[in-house]
Amino acid sequence: MDFKFFLAGIALATIICLASFLIIFYSFDPFEAGAAIIFLFFLSLFLSLVGFFGLLGVALRMVFGRARDGRKFSGSFLKTALRQGALLSFLLTGALWLESLEWLNWITGAILLMLVISFEAFSLKKGR
Repeated sequence: MDFKFFLAGIALATIICLASFLIIFYSFDPFEAGAAIIFLFFLSLFLSLVGFFGLLGVALRMVFGRARDGRKFSGSFLKTALRQGALLSFLLTGALWLESLEWLNWITGAILLMLVISFEAFSLKKGR
């Protein structure tokens, strides 16, 4: 399949997730909403951010990265961009979730950051 086809699919999925996030955000009161609505809020936020940061990572790699020197863009660039987008989204959504529970402080934030850094380091080590 074509690389542009995958990017278009990711962009469409991101737009759908963003629309669902905005519908939940504007339609429900978080103090009166049940656990299912809160779960869907964080899930749609996470998926929207994964798509956004993944597409941003691909765009930055196309402009500043290895693809600039004329080599063809491969699936490994997309895989790396989506993995890093998912990790950044996990960090942001996790911090927001911890804050909503009033559990976010510098210790839990540092633990969350160390989890993300450890996973990225493991992924880089395993890829070599």
